[in-house]
Order: sequence, then C-alpha cells, then structure tokens
Amino acid sequence: MLDSANERISASPLNIQKVMEGRSKSSNQHREKSGVKEGSFISPHPQKSVAQEAHNENDKISATPSIIGVAKPEVPLHQAIESSKSVDQNIPKPIDIAFIPIPPNVLKWPSPNSPAIAIAKIPIEPVHEPSGWYVGLQTSLFANIEKPRTPNSRPGRPAFSSKQKNAGITSIWWLKTGKKLNERFSLESGVGYQSTTRSATHTPRFRFGDGTHQGPSGTRRIFQYDLSTQEGTAEVSLRMEETSGSPASDDEPVTLSITTSARTEMLRIPLLAGYRFGGGRLQGKLKAGLLGNFVVKNELDIAARVSQNARFQPVSGSDGYTVRLNQPEFFLGYWLSAGAAFKLNRQISLIAETALVGDFPRNDQYRRRLPERFLLGLNVGANYYF
Repeated sequence: MLDSANERISASPLNIQKVMEGRSKSSNQHREKSGVKEGSFISPHPQKSVAQEAHNENDKISATPSIIGVAKPEVPLHQAIESSKSVDQNIPKPIDIAFIPIPPNVLKWPSPNSPAIAIAKIPIEPVHEPSGWYVGLQTSLFANIEKPRTPNSRPGRPAFSSKQKNAGITSIWWLKTGKKLNERFSLESGVGYQSTTRSATHTPRFRFGDGTHQGPSGTRRIFQYDLSTQEGTAEVSLRMEETSGSPASDDEPVTLSITTSARTEMLRIPLLAGYRFGGGRLQGKLKAGLLGNFVVKNELDIAARVSQNARFQPVSGSDGYTVRLNQPEFFLGYWLSAGAAFKLNRQISLIAETALVGDFPRNDQYRRRLPERFLLGLNVGANYYF
C-alpha cells in the first residue's frame, strides 16, 4: 500500500502542473496587461519533489523582501493523502506557491519633500481664546452746570459766592482699561486728564467804614472777604480809594462787580461697573461708579473790577488785590452713563454714551459747603480687546 501511495504522490505534481497551467494562462495574460511580470507557480524539474520546491521557494521569500508568497493547498492531493492510512505523517503536504512581484518604489520611504511629510511639519496652533481684557482711548465733552450756595460768614469777614457767566465747556481725555467678567458684566478703570478755564462774577458789598485804613490820610481802605467758588474758597483782599471831592463818610456804600477767571487741572481715576444688554454687533451699555479726583493745578485771578459807586475806585495795578485759593487736593465724585457699543470686528469696538459726572458734597477748610457742580455731555472712543 505504501508503494501505491508513493506512486500517487509522485504522480500528483504532474496533474497539478496541468491544472495550474490552464489557470495561470489567464492570470498571466492579466498580469501582462497590467505590467506585472510573470512568476513561476511550480518547479518544472521532475527530479525535485514538491516539498523541496516549497522549501526552496520559502527561502526565496525570506531572501527577497519584494516578493510575497501565497500558499494554496491542492484538494486532489489532500484527498489522496487522507485516503491512505499508511502514509508517513512526516512527509510534508504538497503545496502550490504563487509569487506576486511588488514594485520596488512601493517599499521605499517617502521623500522628505513629499506632501505627506510637508503636511506633518505644519505646526498646529491652538485656538485663540479672547482674554476679556481691553484698553481704550476716549474723550468726553461736557457742559459745566453749577448750583451755587450762599456761604456762611465768619466773624468780621463776610462771605460771597460767585456765579458763572454761562455754562462752560470742558473736555476730559481718557486712557482706560477694563475686563469683561462675562457676557453682561465688566469692570473698568484708567486715568483721565481734565483742564478747565471758567469765568464767573460776584458782587461784594461793604460800608466804607468796614475797611481797614491804609496810609495816614485815610483815603484808602482795604476790604477783606471770602469768595466761595467751584474750585474752592478764596480769601480776597481789595484796596479801594476815594475819588476827588469831599471825604466820604463811614456809612457810604462800597459796591463792586468783579469778574474772576479760574484755571484748574485735574487727574480723574474712575472705578466703574458696566452692564451690557442686547446681542449682535450693536449692544447697549450702562456704567456707574466712583471717580477719584486729584487736583494738579488750581488758580483763581481777578480779571475785572468795576465800582458801582462813583465816589470810590479800585487801586490800579496788581497791588490792588490779593487772592489765595484753598481747596483739598483730593475729593471723590461719581459717574453715570448710558450708551451703545458697536463691534467693528472681534478686537475693535466703538462706543458712544451720554454721561453725567458730579462731585460728592465738599466742604472748605472752615467746614462750609462749597457750590455743587455737574458735568453733562457725551463720551466717545474706541476699545481694543485682547
């Protein structure tokens, strides 16, 4: 039985070869059309067994990395081996090896200049998240509104209050910074510079006998009083003299119309809370908070003096009066505004708002209430968001 089985085994390669020749013709034609070279499916040498052919071809696979082998067991030979009960189990099963060539350029690494490598070298930048911080340049144009008060007089020294001629115009230039807490609320601060020139008038009234004698003749008298202004309380000394004629009695009235000019420079530090409402590029804004005011410069001068009694006249020249203005160097105020903000893009926003600025009640060095003042106007500018 062993001899018959061996005869069938040795004969089976010829049968396999005939079958595979028919199969390989169509596949070879297909490979020739696609440009793939034809490979050997089985060894044509009859003196070598199928197992040896498989062993040699496996060596080729390990030696040549560009060839891929596909093992396919043959069904007729398998059935023949299964039918023989005395076949040596150590004999390897005959197999058919087919080799498909792989183009060498497929196995090469891509060039450093290839698109795949170039894309891999592109840095990936994180998405920029807005921080909510912003800086802004703004300007305010205000009308100065005054509420005068009648001051209390000190013993032996009367007090008068000045009244501005018209609603003066003042401007404030701001450098601001702020932080958006969320979509609705924000905090804002910064620094503002304000320079104001204001004209006002007042009318002091005396008796000629209220003045202090200057000189032996007694024709010159010095009149002293306190002047309450927006800028503070000024201590004023006026020198009056009689005109030609008979000497005036002590009961003769002395009345003057005086125009003053005040120059003030301040730094304003705001601390404001803001609220936004609405959506889209145009949003409404409300702001309120405190203002810290630092007085940098404060001057008061007498621009004109006119006597309303023809028997007296002011002494000519700069020695005809002295003015000393007293005001605290720091005081608190408040800010209220309502307006709108328009977003040009993600970083720049334009703002326009109506604002009311005022001072908390202030007292002079003698604890007398100073006149109240308000600023009403428009604040415009631009903010840059980071």
